[in-house]
Amino acid sequence: MLRPSTDSSYLDYQYGTSEKLQIRIETHGRYTEAGEDFTATEPGHIDAQPGLCILDVECGPGRLVGALRDSGLEYIGLDRSGSCGRRSLSCR
Repeated sequence: MLRPSTDSSYLDYQYGTSEKLQIRIETHGRYTEAGEDFTATEPGHIDAQPGLCILDVECGPGRLVGALRDSGLEYIGLDRSGSCGRRSLSCR
C-alpha cells in the first residue's frame, strides 16, 4: 500500500485544484504550531552561498523563492501537482 504522501490519486484529490490547494494552505496556517515565520526560518537551515542554485522539490506555491532570491541564490521550484506547479516560481 502506498503512503498518502506518495499516492498520486490521493495527492490529486488533496491538491488537484487551486481551491483545494488554498484550503490546505489556510488549514496549515491556522493549525501548524510554529514559533517563527516559515519563510524567515527555513533559509537559515540551508548552508548556501550566493550564486548557488536551490532545487525545491514539492515546493507548493513557492513560498521560499523571495527569501532565497534575496540572499543571492538561484531558485528552481518543482511540484508535480498541477495547481501547485502553475503557482510556483523559477527565478534566476
